[in-house]
Amino acid sequence: ETHPEYFSYREEEGARTTAQRCLTNPDVLAITVNSARAALLAHPEAEIMSITQNDNQDYCQCAECKASDALYGGPSGTNIRFVNAVAAAL
Repeated sequence: ETHPEYFSYREEEGARTTAQRCLTNPDVLAITVNSARAALLAHPEAEIMSITQNDNQDYCQCAECKASDALYGGPSGTNIRFVNAVAAAL
């Protein structure tokens, strides 16, 4: 409720939903990086971390995500760009 812009915009609903995150929102990236870093520091024995989207078709359709999808060939490309950004920050 406090930050609806963190969540996916769905054109058919004309609103944000909590089904996915908006992967072009810089705050979402920062929150993900900080959360992943905290989890890794809390578990130094961890060898793998999974950064994935929810298992549904409700990817974000905001203007920024649509532009990213066009640039990277679809929502999966936007997701891979996001995950690579998390990995680079870690």
